[in-house]
Amino acid sequence: MSLEEFKDVAKYEQLVAMYKEYTVYKVKYGYELERTGYYYFKNGKLERMDSEEYRPQVIKINKTD
Repeated sequence: MSLEEFKDVAKYEQLVAMYKEYTVYKVKYGYELERTGYYYFKNGKLERMDSEEYRPQVIKINKTD
């Protein structure tokens, strides 16, 4: 799924983090928005999803000097 497709269908998405290649969105869902999902995009494509917990350690950033 592309980032554009995600934004078209997701409700209540909130940008959590933005890096050079990665973008992470938090989405509340459920009857009373009691559940949380995190969507990790790499270069505009959905790479993984997590529920309930944001885990930035799964994002590896290559720094070049």
